[in-house]
Amino acid sequence: MTNTISKPSWLYKTIDVPTIDQIKKECMDVFYKHYPDVFGDRGFTFTYADQDILRAEAPAYIEYLKSLGLYERWVKSVLIGTCGDQRTKDSPIHVDSEDWQTRCYALNIPLINCEHSHTVWYDVKDYDLDAYSGDDQTNKGYKSARGFKPETSIEIDRLAIINPAWINVSVPHRAENANSDLRLLISTRFWPEVHDYFN
Repeated sequence: MTNTISKPSWLYKTIDVPTIDQIKKECMDVFYKHYPDVFGDRGFTFTYADQDILRAEAPAYIEYLKSLGLYERWVKSVLIGTCGDQRTKDSPIHVDSEDWQTRCYALNIPLINCEHSHTVWYDVKDYDLDAYSGDDQTNKGYKSARGFKPETSIEIDRLAIINPAWINVSVPHRAENANSDLRLLISTRFWPEVHDYFN
């Protein structure tokens, strides 16, 4: 019998995180202690949080991953944020990878100022070849990302980022934030990809 994987049709699955307040405190402490200058002059950024730092300084986060039965498959955590007037321009519509079997899901937990922020998904028409061209973010691990032109894209759904959720990152999406203050979430990735977790 062959076990086939189908690309998920859902865009998000909200989840309950019982220790979210402690996770927020720990992860914000990590951010301010180790990554306070990560934005530079950008309005959107992401940075990989060192796993050893998280193990040492964010025990509630680590325990939550263990409670899901996914700790052994945890490969990276990404601090993703928007800030200032450039927050929309610097956040292109994109898929995290063109290969959905390799990179399909993100476990997103809001950390600060997410009340007026959304993940927005789109039906897209045209690639934007310049979306990641010359971008230092690409050198940090988004070589497989693909951008799309906003002028020919149509919104199909959105999720308030204040909700912890599994996100389908294989469908074109981007962050949208009505607040110019720092908005930050932690996005967790796993390997092998967790297709089986949802079956």
